[in-house]
Amino acid sequence: MSIFISGEKVSDTKFRVVFTHYDAEELEKANPEAIKQGFVIESMPEPEYREGFYGVAHYNTETNVVFFEYEPIPKTPLELLQDESERLKAENALLTEQTLTALDAVASVFEQLLDVQTQLAELKAGGESA
Repeated sequence: MSIFISGEKVSDTKFRVVFTHYDAEELEKANPEAIKQGFVIESMPEPEYREGFYGVAHYNTETNVVFFEYEPIPKTPLELLQDESERLKAENALLTEQTLTALDAVASVFEQLLDVQTQLAELKAGGESA
């Protein structure tokens, strides 16, 4: 049994398959004009499994061969939210670390200022008793 495919032209010799009818003869009987808008092939291969990708059928008009190109599976809205949550957590941890480092620096400067004030008070007290 012949298979009818049609699709979107990618180049002069390459079409992306977007429609497959597994009984070309029946389709031709029902709609003779439809057969003129595609290609009749003898078999349709199955895409191979590739984790995170899906196969997109293409047809080469020079070799009359169906082949697959693999595209990444788009992330779901939930996956996108999870990615954003992880990114924000990492950013928050970095900002927290930077804030703590800055607060440590401020505390160190404050301690030095207190030491200087204490030394200045001692100098004034020593100068007044003489």
